[in-house]
Amino acid sequence: MPAMKIVDGLQEVSDMRAEVAAREGFLEWVFTLPTGASPARAARDALDEVPGGCRHSRAAKAFLVMLTEVALDRVVSPVRRGGRAGRRLQ
Repeated sequence: MPAMKIVDGLQEVSDMRAEVAAREGFLEWVFTLPTGASPARAARDALDEVPGGCRHSRAAKAFLVMLTEVALDRVVSPVRRGGRAGRRLQ
């Protein structure tokens, strides 16, 4: 589902339900990505769709923060500790 459509839907959500609605919107966005699509690239494209000067509800802002986090692609790679040889050195 296009991010702008989700943002539009989140504009009317009450502040009490903002976080839950933002997460639901994010999950809907993620699960509708085409198979094999890069989430980071799709998030950057989605953020480009959203006009910058608009006022957004709390739910819409939370959704956009989630997209921004995915767009930054801060995935941490696991670090090898060296296995048995690494433990012997300690």
